[in-house]
Amino acid sequence: VVDLCLETESLDVLYSSAMCVAAVVPPAEARFEAHDEGRSIQVDECRSFDALNRARNVLFGQTDGGPPPWLETAWETMGMDDSELAQAKAAASEGGERMDPGFKEFISRLDLFEERSSPVFADRHLATSQDLRSLIFATY
Repeated sequence: VVDLCLETESLDVLYSSAMCVAAVVPPAEARFEAHDEGRSIQVDECRSFDALNRARNVLFGQTDGGPPPWLETAWETMGMDDSELAQAKAAASEGGERMDPGFKEFISRLDLFEERSSPVFADRHLATSQDLRSLIFATY
């Protein structure tokens, strides 16, 4: 999608691909934590900032109102360096936003895994083995 955003000449395709790129840009706090932990984010590895910059300039460069908030937020987030990301995380923590340590999601992430909600039956070899039988029945 990033390549499409960088190479297309169609304004509709550019707008749509920019929306796709902006949708996968993580918040500044999440980018800071990933950089701090040494994790790589795929959006950082590709030329997503260049794609957002092209969409911003081509689509909204001459308008009085400027780019829409979804594009401006993604563009600003991707343009931040590590010190700016750290400041954004500190500001979000102070303001009680997403990175608040007491933040609770509406559903547990474990509920999204099929293995958690589907029954798991003991394998015949495990259930008949004398060495593992006590372990398997203690587990279930």
